[in-house]
Amino acid sequence: MIKTIRIKNFILIDNIEINLSPKLNIITGETGSGKSMLIEALLILFGSRASSEYVRKGASKAIIEAELTAINKKVISFLQSNEFDIYDNLIIRKEISIKGSNRSFINDTPVNLSQLKDLGDLLIDFHGQHEHQSLLNSMNHLSVLDNVSDYNQSLLEYKYQFNKLKDINSELNTLIKMESDLNHKLSYRHFVYDEIIKVNPIEKEDEKIEKELSLLENSEQILSYANDIYEALYGSDNSIFNDFSDIINKIEKLSQFNLEVNEQLNEIISAKIITKEVASTIKAIAENSEFSNEKIEELRLRFSQLKGLRRKYGTISEILKLKLEIEEENQFIENNAAKINELQMSLQELQIKVGQLSVILSQLREKSASNIASKIIESLNNMGIKYVDFQTKFFRKKLDKNDNKKLSCVINDEFYECNENGVDNIEFYITTNKGQEIAPLSIVASGGEISRIMLALKKITSDNDIIDTMVFDEIDTGISGRIAQMVGSIMNQIASKKQIIAITHLPQIAAFGDKNFAIRKSEDDSIEVSRAFELDNDEKLNEIAKMISGENITENSIKSALELINFAKD
Repeated sequence: MIKTIRIKNFILIDNIEINLSPKLNIITGETGSGKSMLIEALLILFGSRASSEYVRKGASKAIIEAELTAINKKVISFLQSNEFDIYDNLIIRKEISIKGSNRSFINDTPVNLSQLKDLGDLLIDFHGQHEHQSLLNSMNHLSVLDNVSDYNQSLLEYKYQFNKLKDINSELNTLIKMESDLNHKLSYRHFVYDEIIKVNPIEKEDEKIEKELSLLENSEQILSYANDIYEALYGSDNSIFNDFSDIINKIEKLSQFNLEVNEQLNEIISAKIITKEVASTIKAIAENSEFSNEKIEELRLRFSQLKGLRRKYGTISEILKLKLEIEEENQFIENNAAKINELQMSLQELQIKVGQLSVILSQLREKSASNIASKIIESLNNMGIKYVDFQTKFFRKKLDKNDNKKLSCVINDEFYECNENGVDNIEFYITTNKGQEIAPLSIVASGGEISRIMLALKKITSDNDIIDTMVFDEIDTGISGRIAQMVGSIMNQIASKKQIIAITHLPQIAAFGDKNFAIRKSEDDSIEVSRAFELDNDEKLNEIAKMISGENITENSIKSALELINFAKD
């Protein structure tokens, strides 16, 4: 529960400190006095976004702070899991800078906005006039029912299986799309693959053929040159090899007269040996240079095939890479077909399982809706709506078996659209007049009736909800007089279990306050400011009297205010 609220330099608020009661706290004030600013500050403190526009003119930053006591187990668990210091009191602070940079703290430890909102969801429940519109929208009725019911475990079990269904369905759709895209792609690539397979190229084969063709196409010249070289080096009587032999013989004779030539003899002998080796190599080239038109044509045809592939698909390396890609894609499709079949079987099993759990959930909802309807009817009777009937209508959307665009589950061999909340679409129906046909809430209910229905729902919520503090921002719209006293009585009942902060413009409700505060606007150095005042018993009496008669408090308005306060005490 909130023990103290401190607000500084927030819009028109210069400095406010409010010490709250753990029960019913009533906040009153004239229109435009700043009551809504107080609620806006609380919304920001507990997780809403804030901008520099909230900083009071002339100040560098706005500060909103709340001190809370008697924090519940879920809050303690949140603090432990996020490694925050835990004390007897919990202090939450928000600083809004004129420069646009904001900071938030939990027990003086900096936090991000997401953490602040998560904690706020465990601490405080806001209900304002905007929720009236929310209640009129049938899209919100299911969450309203679930929030005031106690079948959370069944809902969690259903959501667990539904999420598995959603994941498998998503994976299945992804694989089916991939298969479709690949099949479309491969309808052309199969032609490419057949072309490649037909030629069946080998890495660097074109380079080898090009070299071989060059040799074959010039084989006659190669043979002629090789033979001439061989004859000159070794094959004829006048060859260089024989000349070396003659020179060696003469050098050996010369060495008898001049020993210095022996040094050159070894050089000549080496040259003779090299000449013979070169001649042998040239002879081998000549012997292997057989001219063959048949072989040349064969190689030219093969080279033409490879050239045709290269012109379409790139180098031989790129062609072989493309071939491998197509083979892998074909293999993927084969494997994918088996995986798709496996997922389809799993999906069918989960559709049945989710369908079974959704039926259980629907039965629990129907039972809960019936119980809640009784409580709402009782509360509305107590708040002055005598002839009332309240019902929850359930609808399911049947799907075609082959509709793959929406998630479905199976109930009694029929397919129904489902989501994370089940198969149920619900809408609240009501009649508030004797003899009137029951009809959708959005059509029948007036503004005052909507306020009372929402309050009745909040009363039911308060019995189950762990949240300790509830904020009501002028939910008394559209009601007055005796009905307002009944609404105040319901608030008072809720406040026996929960702390309530309520802004009201009705004296009948203000009379029920355990603590009453007045928000007043005044002028300070030519600047309007809003301030909060805690009212003692006499001030509370005068404030309620003023709400009855206006600024001029009369004896009758004092008497009426006292009657309202005494009624609230009974």
